[in-house]
Amino acid sequence: MKIIKYLDSLSSLENKTILVTGATSGIGLCLADQILYKKGKLVILARNLTKANKVKEGLLNKYPDAYIDIIEFDQSKKELMDKALKEVINKYKDFYALIINAGIYMPDGNAVDEEGYTLTYSTNGIGLYYFFYKIIPYLSKEQRVILQGSFVSGWSQTKKVDLKDTSHPLHKQYVISKSMVESLYYHHLNTDNNYSIYLTEPGFTKTELTKNLSKVLKKFLAIVMAPLYHSTEKASLTIMKALDEDTLDKSYIVPRGALTYVGFPAIRKFPKKRQREYLYNLVKEVI
Repeated sequence: MKIIKYLDSLSSLENKTILVTGATSGIGLCLADQILYKKGKLVILARNLTKANKVKEGLLNKYPDAYIDIIEFDQSKKELMDKALKEVINKYKDFYALIINAGIYMPDGNAVDEEGYTLTYSTNGIGLYYFFYKIIPYLSKEQRVILQGSFVSGWSQTKKVDLKDTSHPLHKQYVISKSMVESLYYHHLNTDNNYSIYLTEPGFTKTELTKNLSKVLKKFLAIVMAPLYHSTEKASLTIMKALDEDTLDKSYIVPRGALTYVGFPAIRKFPKKRQREYLYNLVKEVI
């Protein structure tokens, strides 16, 4: 099946406002394009406003009649998230979906936020939780939050996590931070929510995150793993599927291929081994 044919099988997003973090590159940028293709109204939550405006210009060249807005947002800075929340509630209180797609893999293991937390944990975990809990009091049953997870959440990891330990290997920080996302999702499946919550995984995809990997890992990926990559256009379809689904119960949306690494979207039962409530409790203590 071609990607365009799959998109055509999904419901129209006409007159529906979709908020997206991480929409200026990689999977998020492909997602933004697909939302506009389905006639949705796009609101980009972005840290780099110059880059966001260039993305907006490019998308408007392709979709001249599209609605695109930009809100300044940084998932590692609480004051900017608070400011973005006020703007969202003032302008788009009845939005259809919030897609929290932004994530980083820091090239500098010593990078920390203003409170001393490593930037990978701060952005991918702590900041995501902070914004999530700030916005959910404003949501209704008709609205949905879509969290972008990762298949790396299924990898083994230690229960001893220090959110300020910059000596912890970067790849481990990334794996743990994405597991934080999936723990948040699972925790909220067990409560009476006033909104719908979804978890998606993009599969094995080459994005800008890989530019920060070590030379050894880059070489390994280029030689051994490159044939297994699927495109960012296909990777973003799991989120497009989440925009089209009814509320799911203890399920998530992943590529349907081998090991859920590649392929078109499929709904699967969320694995118990990824619940990791200890990670949820760890982040909840610091936000």
